Amino acid sequence: MKKYVVTGGAGFIGSALVRGLIAHGDGEVHVIDNLLTGSKQNLKEIWSRIELHIADIRNYEEITTRFYRSFATRTWCFTSPPFLRCPGRFMIPCRHMK
Repeated sequence: MKKYVVTGGAGFIGSALVRGLIAHGDGEVHVIDNLLTGSKQNLKEIWSRIELHIADIRNYEEITTRFYRSFATRTWCFTSPPFLRCPGRFMIPCRHMK
């Protein structure tokens, strides 16, 4: 089974992406969001079908400690406002997902 990780997935655009992935139905969807601009309310209709991780991807230590072995991600925070976008040095190297 595929695993999808959506950073900023509790925001307006990210939650739409999450709903699209759920509708496609071919994998497990994980949402990482710090809820600074996003909201759990944006995910309420699909709550039981996702895994929400409340974390800030700008915090390298938190992300690598909590998620490094769980899933691979190489993302940019496109769904976040420009002042929250993450520089490439905070990305986790791609690895095979468990």
